[in-house]
Amino acid sequence: MGNSDKTSIPKLKGTENFMIWQICCHALLTKDGYLKTISTTSADTISYTSDQNDKALAVIRINVEDSVTTLLGVTTKGHTTY
Repeated sequence: MGNSDKTSIPKLKGTENFMIWQICCHALLTKDGYLKTISTTSADTISYTSDQNDKALAVIRINVEDSVTTLLGVTTKGHTTY
């Protein structure tokens, strides 16, 4: 797991490219094995580790423009950030 640094997707700029970014980010998280962390809601049983959550969150944060990063703030859960 964890080859996201070798895959390039367009960075999220905002609403102008959200749909393509979401598709690409979903594929990237799937490839790296972190899709479960963004598919889980707070009401679900959490069946992923803190490390998996941190890595999914890092993949998401790395693939957004700086202006979007500031909007994300200090979120700590992959599923709420995605």
